[in-house]
Amino acid sequence: MGEKCWDARCDVTGWPRLLLPLAVCVLAVATGFELVRQLHSDAIDHTVGVYVLLAELARQGVVYPPLQTTDLVYCTLYQPLAFLPYALLPGSGLDLIVSMRVLVRIEVVLSLVGVVWLLRRCGASAVAAWTSVGVLLCASPVSAALLLCIDDPRGGLLAMAAFLVFVGRRGVLHPFRAAPVLVLAFLTKLTAPCAVGVAALALCCQLRRPRALVALLGASALGTLASYLLAHGPLGWDLAGNGLRYALFDAKPGRPIGLHVTRFIGDLVCDPVTALLLFGGAAATALRILRHTWDALDVWFLVALLRAFVEYGSHGTELNHLLEPCLLGAVSLVRSVRDRHAWLALAVLPAAFLSGRPVLRLPLGDPSPLSVAPITAAVAALRAQPPAKTLCEEPLLGWLSGSRPLVTDPFLVSRVFARHPEIRDAWFSAKDDPRALQRLVLMTNPDSPDGRAERWYGALHFDAQFLADVRRLFVVVAPSDFGTVLQRK
Repeated sequence: MGEKCWDARCDVTGWPRLLLPLAVCVLAVATGFELVRQLHSDAIDHTVGVYVLLAELARQGVVYPPLQTTDLVYCTLYQPLAFLPYALLPGSGLDLIVSMRVLVRIEVVLSLVGVVWLLRRCGASAVAAWTSVGVLLCASPVSAALLLCIDDPRGGLLAMAAFLVFVGRRGVLHPFRAAPVLVLAFLTKLTAPCAVGVAALALCCQLRRPRALVALLGASALGTLASYLLAHGPLGWDLAGNGLRYALFDAKPGRPIGLHVTRFIGDLVCDPVTALLLFGGAAATALRILRHTWDALDVWFLVALLRAFVEYGSHGTELNHLLEPCLLGAVSLVRSVRDRHAWLALAVLPAAFLSGRPVLRLPLGDPSPLSVAPITAAVAALRAQPPAKTLCEEPLLGWLSGSRPLVTDPFLVSRVFARHPEIRDAWFSAKDDPRALQRLVLMTNPDSPDGRAERWYGALHFDAQFLADVRRLFVVVAPSDFGTVLQRK
């Protein structure tokens, strides 16, 4: 990493040198304008509700409450830094969402700057490096990360920072400086340090510096353990073990391998820019491997791509898992293209804009503000109903309306049912039992004729037995796109 990865003697000259940065600037300004417009948008998904609820709980000093209580089914394995930063932001409830969007977008922009830094370290010209940013802005995973509130940009950014700190400015390895950053990446997302850790292993093997690798891994392991114990006492050890055990052995069965591969490839075919970055980057990396000129960046990219492919087999996996491979794919691809071929970039950038999914959209009118979000009307409607023990699948709606019990992560409720069957028995006990649920607010109508309820509750939220119990004991009284209300028969 201390040396240039390819020959950059042929720099961009003439009119391409002016046109490429101008095109990137126009795209960046347009994207920034659209992001400002979307700051107060009423677009809220389930994940945003989870983060808002976890942040609100953290503000009350409840970071990891018991798995089940009389008024809350918590069940989440989110790492602490996936939601704790939101607790430090201004605002509460719906107002907090604006601050969350700002923070995540800053993290995505810093990740794009990290791509430029990596390319410059590899010897790419500034024009080529910043042109790659323009292409990335047209890729769906980057656009989705800019518009949504997810933890992937934070985890990926910290992993990238750990690698850059480890390598150092002059190629001198700094394991004790990088270890704390790697710990922060792990505390944000369990799999975040995976690819960068393997890249560090490859780099140490190339440079024959086993002591640096041992120091990095040892300091990272001790730092992670110390962080958990400091935050949670003896419970921290159990939390770390439970998280790793779930990630490795206890996750819900994913899609069949045929459907897994088909969806992965199908999504890429529908998004030519992401396909270009991933497949083009993989081809460029494979070529360097055949020529025996590969380095740690190639290993980093391949492991990130493999990890994303494996994670894509799980139900509920979306484009957020392709963010890191896209960023590294751009690095792998651009560093393989000589600047003398600048006309290729001139063709790729507009083609990416036209065929990709940039944040910039055609004018569709002003986005609806949060003040008139559908969730606002849903909260008012729930508060106007007679008091009843209500299970709310949408955590933000349940929190704002005071519904109990509410569920922060329905992905894991089936595991809670398996380990604590008394919860299911209490929820669906006799109607006159004070422990029984009297009202449900579900994200998917259980009476939907298109099989959506079976797909949603059979593979994603809760489980099939939950759906059967709901259909047996409850009746729909208020169907809607945001939340279907059901009452006990």
